[in-house]
Amino acid sequence: MALAGGVALALGSPAAAHAETPSPDEVAWCVLNANCTTAVDVKDWALRTAQWKYPESFATDGKGDAFRHCIWAGALSQRVGYDTAYTAVMIHEYDEGGSSTATMDAFNDYVGLELGPRADSARPKNAWGWIVDECEQRAENQELFGLDGVRGAY
Repeated sequence: MALAGGVALALGSPAAAHAETPSPDEVAWCVLNANCTTAVDVKDWALRTAQWKYPESFATDGKGDAFRHCIWAGALSQRVGYDTAYTAVMIHEYDEGGSSTATMDAFNDYVGLELGPRADSARPKNAWGWIVDECEQRAENQELFGLDGVRGAY
């Protein structure tokens, strides 16, 4: 078992292959926030969805990785609210140390964070499906961000 955000993941699961050891800040947030399990579950769902949609680039700073961050932040924002989701994703990205990858991830998180409340306003039958469609369309149209936050550079 790998431990991610206090949640055990089976070693054979796609999430376990990319599970990161939570930083001290992420652990502290989880101890103080009842939404920790939700954040980890949504992150795992986003990883599986990106692996399905973009198997060649879901974890490699490519289009699939941009898509993954977009849907993770979007679904989390829709589920727990913008402010809580913002805090969770920014704690995670901050802990990556300001790298070009962290910048890419944060920019795509911002796109997703905005989609959560929009999904609630649009009231589709499947809010997460709507978010997936929005992020996929943006990924395909080069509207998400690559390394160093350069739009479409993936």
